[in-house]
Amino acid sequence: MVMIAWSAHGDRTGERRWHTVIPCLVTALGLVLTAVFLQSTALAVGAMVLVAAGVSTAQAAFWSIPSALLSGAGAAAGIALVNSIGNIGGAVATSLVGWLSDLTGSTASSLYPFGAVLLVGGLLVLLLPRSVDDAPAPAPRPADDLRSAG
Repeated sequence: MVMIAWSAHGDRTGERRWHTVIPCLVTALGLVLTAVFLQSTALAVGAMVLVAAGVSTAQAAFWSIPSALLSGAGAAAGIALVNSIGNIGGAVATSLVGWLSDLTGSTASSLYPFGAVLLVGGLLVLLLPRSVDDAPAPAPRPADDLRSAG
């Protein structure tokens, strides 16, 4: 429900950057709180609710950014690049969790770096041009893509 309301607000205002940054910060906070409250199941689960709500809400706003910055084939390539980097990150992250857990003897130790990555990534979104915050352009028609490609 949070994701739907947040996304609707972002669509209504045309603002994309802060609608991506704030959920990233909430997710980072949730990860750190999960690590801090690992000994208390109720508090750790509550913190994980923040993580789940934050990450799904951030994704909804984030995926509108590449198409706001790029158009046509550039948008397709940009989205593919972001998706590829995300897939590589997912593969590396699983190894990183195991390595950090073995190194420190605690599963909580892997939550801090992921929180830091979300914090930095969220703040990097603020470096994007303000044109991202403009109302989304109408979707190109397939015939327009064919004319621009040739």
